[in-house]
Amino acid sequence: MVKRIQLNKSSLTTTLAQQRSNVAMFTAQELSKLQKLEELLETCSMDSVGVNVIETAALGRPFQLGMLYDCRKDALVPGITLWDKEQLQQSIHTRPQINTDFKVSTSDSIEDKSSIFNIDSCLEFSLLGGLLHVSGAAKYLNDTKMSFKQQRLTLHYHSTSKFEELTMNHLASGNISHHEVFENDTATHVVTAVLYGADACFVFDREVSSDENESTIAAEVQVALNKLKGISVGANIDLSINDSQKNAFQKFSCTFYGDFQLQSNPTSFEDALKVYADLPKMLGENKELVVPLRVWLYPLDKLHSRAAKLQRYINITLIKNFESVIESLNSTEMKCGDLLKDTPALTFAAFNIKVKNMKQNCHNYKLSLMKQLGILLPKIRGDMEKDSALIDLLCEHEESPFRRSDLEQWLKEKENESNIIKTLLRQLNESGAKVEDNLDKSLMDLEVENLLCYTFTSFERLDVLISKQKTYLSPSSMKKNGSISDFSQTTWLTPEIKNTMRSNLQLFKSMINLKVHKPVKFIATSKEMENNPGSCILLYEKGSDEAICFTPPTKPACPIAEKVRGDKVVLKVPSPCPDTVETKLQYKMKTETEWKSQPLMQSQDTVTLTDLSPDTEYEIKCTSIGKLSYSVDSDVISVIRKAIKGTQLLPVDALEHLYEIKVEDKLKEIKEILYTQDLPTAFGTISNYFKETSLVLNIGVTGESGSGKSTFVNAFRGLGDEDEGSAKTSSVVTTAEPEVYFHPKYENVKLWDLPGIGTPNFKADKYLELVEFERYDFFIIIASDRFRECHTQLAKGIMRMGKKFYFVRSKIDASITAEKKKKNFDQKKTLDSIREDCENGLRKIGIEYPVVFLISGWDLGKYDLNLLQEMMEKEILKCKRILLKSALLNVKQEVIEQRKDTLKRNIERVTEQSVAITDVHLPGLSISVNVDIIAEELTKYYSEFGLDDQSLQKLCERSGKTIEELKSLMKSPLCYGINTSLIINLLEAEVPKIENEYFLSFMPFIGTEIKKIKSSVAVSSMLKTALNVIAEDIRNVIIALLETEV
Repeated sequence: MVKRIQLNKSSLTTTLAQQRSNVAMFTAQELSKLQKLEELLETCSMDSVGVNVIETAALGRPFQLGMLYDCRKDALVPGITLWDKEQLQQSIHTRPQINTDFKVSTSDSIEDKSSIFNIDSCLEFSLLGGLLHVSGAAKYLNDTKMSFKQQRLTLHYHSTSKFEELTMNHLASGNISHHEVFENDTATHVVTAVLYGADACFVFDREVSSDENESTIAAEVQVALNKLKGISVGANIDLSINDSQKNAFQKFSCTFYGDFQLQSNPTSFEDALKVYADLPKMLGENKELVVPLRVWLYPLDKLHSRAAKLQRYINITLIKNFESVIESLNSTEMKCGDLLKDTPALTFAAFNIKVKNMKQNCHNYKLSLMKQLGILLPKIRGDMEKDSALIDLLCEHEESPFRRSDLEQWLKEKENESNIIKTLLRQLNESGAKVEDNLDKSLMDLEVENLLCYTFTSFERLDVLISKQKTYLSPSSMKKNGSISDFSQTTWLTPEIKNTMRSNLQLFKSMINLKVHKPVKFIATSKEMENNPGSCILLYEKGSDEAICFTPPTKPACPIAEKVRGDKVVLKVPSPCPDTVETKLQYKMKTETEWKSQPLMQSQDTVTLTDLSPDTEYEIKCTSIGKLSYSVDSDVISVIRKAIKGTQLLPVDALEHLYEIKVEDKLKEIKEILYTQDLPTAFGTISNYFKETSLVLNIGVTGESGSGKSTFVNAFRGLGDEDEGSAKTSSVVTTAEPEVYFHPKYENVKLWDLPGIGTPNFKADKYLELVEFERYDFFIIIASDRFRECHTQLAKGIMRMGKKFYFVRSKIDASITAEKKKKNFDQKKTLDSIREDCENGLRKIGIEYPVVFLISGWDLGKYDLNLLQEMMEKEILKCKRILLKSALLNVKQEVIEQRKDTLKRNIERVTEQSVAITDVHLPGLSISVNVDIIAEELTKYYSEFGLDDQSLQKLCERSGKTIEELKSLMKSPLCYGINTSLIINLLEAEVPKIENEYFLSFMPFIGTEIKKIKSSVAVSSMLKTALNVIAEDIRNVIIALLETEV
């Protein structure tokens, strides 16, 4: 730590030089302090003084000729003089000094106020230290603006009348009557001359409200300023005021400070002008009502060598530093005052208390600092304290929690918080939500069933700076022995929290606009909630004082049209989120405005619509409804139910155009295979498709214009830029729209040369949409220079679609050539640096292991082109197989559902047969069924889906899996064998469900018909359950088999 210096100037210089020699031992903060001390030393030359006559301002103090004065304290010494009264009155020289002047000021700074009274820097420092008690016009020095929303104009009147001085007869040593004065060390100077006159200050203030127009304010202030500047002293003052001026003047108040006795002080602009015109008359007929304005002080040590003397002046640079500190504290108090008058502080006590604490802390610290100055100044001027004490005090301030930078940062944050909170409150108020602190009043209101509160949650968060200030100001603080740690608080109002508060406001306003059936009261309030920084929407239900954080349902996924056939549309609906109370499926004709709705059960995952008109486009969406009926809609899908002519069955291919899904021709063939072949045979055929290359794969080559995309496409295809069939290359934009080129080895692999991102026709913000990014299966991003924002945009767009890409850095030769001009060129380091730049850019967007290739534009055999081609061949095959697998799963699911629907249609017939021809009475279940018929139907399910043992054996031979592995994927116990005992167990599981659902067990009579009904329902329910589980089993088996292939 840099030691506190309490030495004279010579010692200070020596000590700083010694510490500077050990600079390596200092921290950055300590080094900064050392530099500040050196700067102060250079500017603060504190000269020995006391040889000149001092001219100073009287500032309303009762000076008289011959009065003693102590310049160390800037204080008069009454009652003690060098001469008797009669002796003093002899030989006084008096002469007229007539002068009148006025000034108009718009500034309120300490410096500008001091200049009005021509106050020298030493006297100004005494004012800062609280050594002076001023009166009359000088009281204006203590009138500081209370607000930055206050416009101030000051009119200063200055008049002098006479000048009085002592003569050499008084100053001759033989003429001094009381020599003992020189011995008592009470004074340093004697008043030898006085200039008499009078000052007056008219202070005009105008309060500015936040809703006033700035240009109107400026215009009115300018009118007042022009009027004041146009005033002339004397009888010809123009007191006339036109309507425009009167309108501007009436918004100004007036405060008068003067060396005049007025019957009443002016309070308005017009009153002030009248008083100003009469000021010359108020000095008396013979100017006898004047007061001392300036005095001249003669050093006593010039009259006697043993007299006390002023030992030191304080350099003006140091004075200005302290003046800046006081101005900073005054400014902070004013800004806090403005914040306290604003809506957030008037509304929320926690916010108000923090601002009040800051204002009070700054005020107390300012008084403490001024007190310390008041103690130090006389001691330093009298050489009783070393002059470095002021530097120490200034350094201590810079280490305190009251330094300018900390206060400005705190105010900036609080003003930003206040503005944001005020904006939120205004919008809440406009929506009808008033601020309410007393929640109990609303909770006890029987007309309020639910209370919804927009709640500010961070007002009571610990304020680090205020806490440090409190510690610093406490009597037990150790600030003298060590600095308070740096202000490290960051505002709670982060960008994320601001977004949260904005989102909560939108949600809250939408709730207000929502027509709900239950009575809801909407209010705004505050409550500290650390887990929900910024704001939260709290819901008090049914008068409960326990609140829950209101969370709306998340936006549901779109419904998926699984089947569009015949007279119905089957839709798969998303699972509801935890905040969803109710889910609905809504649909309407595209040309209509009214939505029809169908409620969904909690566990329901499919919906069948049967009331759609044929050949008509319908819009369908899911709606999640949360608490207080707040609803969120999914995106809308469109479906057209095609009309079916006659009664013919739909062919398998009809699925394609009914659902209007584009399926490759190869998938049409696979559909047919899955319908016409058993599972083992179909699997063998499908396996061959994985080995073929006929599935089309689209690869998009993208990047900035001029990055070498077209050259890369040519190089990848083994062509030069001039070869036939090559992509066009040029120094200007050559790709105006996506252009396709075929891979030389894989005929169904298409390379798409895409237009450059950021070109006039393909702006960055619309690029992904314009080039139809979703149509491509794999991407190559080309960059010819450093990793840029556009590359980030492209990579994120690809990642959002769940697809892969390679990153290619082109034109490596140009980069190498540029680097060769530098000293110590190292090609390997250059290549590593280029690659690292690209990889770092990709890592920043979340790609843990980025793939980057370096490509030459001149020599295609250099660097990574061959490696890229090898990896691309592997990637092409892998992509095609994944695409095929995904498509096969979708197609197989359609086939499974088709077969399941066909088998379901037989359940009613099978149920009737099994109950009509009963051969087994199930003891304890009061039902009778034919188990053989049921067993035959279940065996048919396994055969139809290809899960019988014979089919499974063939699958194992083709896939390399064992029967045990495949059966481990199945949930149905029937896969291990269908027998009477297992069927009875399954029926037994269904009977309690039936009795609960149909209340059959409570019927007062038992008979054959009741037993038959129960038997029918049990069989039907058991067969449906078994069919659903077996369908799920076949799906699991197919997924596992496709995983083996891929």
